[in-house]
Order: sequence, then structure tokens, then C-alpha cells
Amino acid sequence: MRKLEYVVMNFIFPAVVIYTIVCDFLYEHEWVTFGLQFGPLFATIAFIILMVLLDSRDSEDIEETEADKKAGQNRVIFIIVLIISLNIFWGQPQMSVLNITRFEFWLVFIILPLMNKFDYKKRTDNARSEKRTF
Repeated sequence: MRKLEYVVMNFIFPAVVIYTIVCDFLYEHEWVTFGLQFGPLFATIAFIILMVLLDSRDSEDIEETEADKKAGQNRVIFIIVLIISLNIFWGQPQMSVLNITRFEFWLVFIILPLMNKFDYKKRTDNARSEKRTF
């Protein structure tokens, strides 16, 4: 099961995401239909959900190594560069979230990942455990 999980998460799912993105730029061709574009993505997500349901490991047993984090960051950077280059060299996509001239792209692919990197705390975090002296 672990080898299957490795293959799906490291090869099949990224390939399907890239396939879905590239098909979105080819929307003017008649052979690119909704089922052809999103079918593999939905099937892969359903397969991943099935793997999670059948997996008997606890979430505490799963360790994420530094190499896993680096590989995930490299995949995200590759997808962002792919989207930007397709916008420049191919043209505008059908979905506005993949269009670099729209705010949705910058929000989803640039601003939210950058905000996730910051380690900020709210004023109310650990408020009960700390004694406040005035």
C-alpha cells in the first residue's frame, strides 16, 4: 500500500493536475470536453479518498521529511511557472483562476502560499495560559 501511495501522490496526481491545467488552455479545440479535462482529476481524487479510507495507519505515524517538503515546494513552483508560461506563449485560459491578468490567480497561487509561510499568532492565542500584568 505504501508503494502505491508513493506512486499516486508523487507521479500520478501531479501529472493529472498538469494535464488538467494544459487542457484548460486548449479550450478552443472541440476535442477538449469537460469530461476529458476533469475526468482524470476526479478519478484520481476519488482513488486518493479510497486509499485514505482503506489505510489503517494513524496520522501520528506518518512523518513528513524535509525532502518531502522540498519536493512539494518544487511541484508548486513548477505548476506556477507552467501556468505563467502558458499564459505568455499560448494565450488566456478558460478558467479565470489560471489567468495571470486576473486577481484570482495571484490570490490562489501567490498570496495564499506566501501567507501560509508566515508564522503569525493572534492576540487571543494562549491568552488564558499567560498571566497578564498591567
